[in-house]
Amino acid sequence: MSEEGRLASVRWSAALSALVVGLNLSVMNVAFADLRTSFPAAPVTTLGWVVSAYTIVFGAVLVLAGRLADKLGRRSVFMTGLAVFAGGSVLAGCAPWLWMLIGARAVQGIGAACITPASMGLLLDATPVSQRAAATSFYSGVSSIGAASGPSLGALVVDGSSWRVAFFLGLPVLVVSYLLGRRSLPPSVAVRDAALPDLVGAVMIVAAMTSLSFGIVQGRVWGWRNAWIVGAFVAAALLVPIFVQRCRRHPSPVMSMGLFRRRSFTAANVAALFFGMATGGVALANVLFLRDVWGYTLVGAGFGALPAAVTAMCVARTVGRMGVRHGELAVGIPGALSIVAAMLWLHGFVGDDAHYWTAWFPASVMLGFGIAASFPMISVAVVRGIGTDELSLATATNRTFLQLGNAIGIALVVAMLGATTAADARSEFRLAWTVLAVLGLMCTMAIAVTGSTTRVALVGADQPA
Repeated sequence: MSEEGRLASVRWSAALSALVVGLNLSVMNVAFADLRTSFPAAPVTTLGWVVSAYTIVFGAVLVLAGRLADKLGRRSVFMTGLAVFAGGSVLAGCAPWLWMLIGARAVQGIGAACITPASMGLLLDATPVSQRAAATSFYSGVSSIGAASGPSLGALVVDGSSWRVAFFLGLPVLVVSYLLGRRSLPPSVAVRDAALPDLVGAVMIVAAMTSLSFGIVQGRVWGWRNAWIVGAFVAAALLVPIFVQRCRRHPSPVMSMGLFRRRSFTAANVAALFFGMATGGVALANVLFLRDVWGYTLVGAGFGALPAAVTAMCVARTVGRMGVRHGELAVGIPGALSIVAAMLWLHGFVGDDAHYWTAWFPASVMLGFGIAASFPMISVAVVRGIGTDELSLATATNRTFLQLGNAIGIALVVAMLGATTAADARSEFRLAWTVLAVLGLMCTMAIAVTGSTTRVALVGADQPA
């Protein structure tokens, strides 16, 4: 195989795995309504854990998996992640009980956590420094397409069968990713004398995020002064600083606090957190709005998200080239502002009466452009100046903040909309879009302080920002 062909295979193997990871999250947004018919006795806030379990475990295990990728070899962890993810998908599709389904989603989260940092590390290792921006944009763009197209693909499958079949959507793509990776990925190089990462620290992150999400979701139902809710927020507030201190003292911490000394790294992770909150929340909120307020069918609601996917697909390559030429700030800031504009458009122009082309379609286009333009630039900023030996850890940390943001965003939407009635539905969705717009604005501000706008900084200069 030629070097060019090998690099293409690596890119597609990594990108296809990212596509399935993104698809797996978003497909559940449209399957949510069908879940309610399968488990009619379960409250919406409990069903929300089918989505949240995946995002919480995914985000919490990401950095641990990145550490394992550096210790055991990225190819080994990547291939294992594909197998675990596939097994979790089969288990979820066959789960007879809700608790088993939630557990299977957690298994999928573990598999996704193994796939993501290892695949990005393999991709960046195989790509010349001058081409990293384009490769990262391609990877992130394909991942975004998977997340954006999940509702439409999932709607067709769920409407024709059930939500169970939706979990099998990604299996053929996983097989292709595995075969391409087996053919082109370099052998794993294990660092046998390296210490195992801090498992206790990883458990602490899972506990902190579960407590926070539980408090947000159940607080509106049980009351914010309920002892369980107060206890959940207190537990999360205590676990986070304890976790940070543990990372500073542990010989092999879950997160390397030293990386946060770089302004670009810290700001890019803050940007990823707010990006995940805004986009994770709006993906669920928009499908629920089309179903519950405009009365769309399942297929109609799923295809309502299609313009965002098409827009992301069309602009991904262009914005990657623009990032190489002009720097990540010149592309990332307008992209994040486009997400804000989409939320404000939904707030201002979407009413009780269905006007898809004049009210909904423009917001979908703005959202798709914003997703494709902003997060790839965040991904580039976070690895600027990072050495090859820490690429998996850096990208895993960034994806951790993204997925933790997704978990918080979904929890916020479930909390705001979980108890919505027909009479107040419109006002509740307007509140949700307003909150998500603020989160998008915070993402914009974080991108603005990531550092240099120059091409040299974008493609991976060794100088720290």
